[in-house]
Amino acid sequence: MRGILLAGGLNTRLRPATLAAPKSLMPVWDAPLIYHPLCALMGAGAREILVIASPEWVGAHRRILGDGSAWGLRISHMAQRKPLGIADAYRIGGDFLRGGRSALALCDNLFLGGFERTARQAALRENGNWRGAAIFVKEVADPRRFGVAVLGKGGRVLDLEEKPKHPKSSWAATGFYLCDGEATRMARELSPSARGELEITDLLRGYMERGELRAAKLGKNTEWFDAGTPDDLARATNHVGERSGGVGGSGKVFGSPELTALRMGWMGAKSFRDSLAKLGNCDYARRVLRAGNLFLQK
Repeated sequence: MRGILLAGGLNTRLRPATLAAPKSLMPVWDAPLIYHPLCALMGAGAREILVIASPEWVGAHRRILGDGSAWGLRISHMAQRKPLGIADAYRIGGDFLRGGRSALALCDNLFLGGFERTARQAALRENGNWRGAAIFVKEVADPRRFGVAVLGKGGRVLDLEEKPKHPKSSWAATGFYLCDGEATRMARELSPSARGELEITDLLRGYMERGELRAAKLGKNTEWFDAGTPDDLARATNHVGERSGGVGGSGKVFGSPELTALRMGWMGAKSFRDSLAKLGNCDYARRVLRAGNLFLQK
């Protein structure tokens, strides 16, 4: 399993803040937003990850994430020359994927509470020899804001609608996808939509029409935030703060590559502590170190 982390686009909805830094590096409590989808990819089992960003921000992502070796990963960086949509990530990352299975995460999606386990189970379905694609859906109060999936037996996806005025279901598709090795070929055969993008919905419809698109439902304990607007980003960071270090917080840690790598067995105790020590005297390092030490004592 290889992972793609898509951090491209124009970031217009968060301007003027994104004139100085990309959306993916905006803070969610005490860590950059991009840490959250990165941890989701790691939890799904991806250790080789390609970060795709607009040309002016490739260097910024490289400074934050490096080559991933500190976390037991191999991270590569590429530019998306034009904002051509989510499905364009499979074309850009074609050589990186080499016809293999992949997980794709959008940089502005956060999952809190057990998502990694759900993703890992979906990735390991049928001992990893599956064909097709999988999406992850969450029941929402107002599905008109999202892509909506109509589900059949066994999680089979029967229909996909993009921001419908009259939704046929309340299951919203989140920004995390699993695809087999056909995704790159299928993306290269897509035509741009009316808004000039290669739509992920069109790619997924290709799988759906072959009966090879399934949906994994996120339970009530798994929270999902699409943090692409100022309001959504503020809600996400306030929620993470309240659940972790804020007043009345539980002390839990979300979106930490160091802690995720430690739990996955990709970092040892010394590497874990050395990595945090390099960050110096900051709240993030102290919180993650405390959580990691508790994990190591179990």
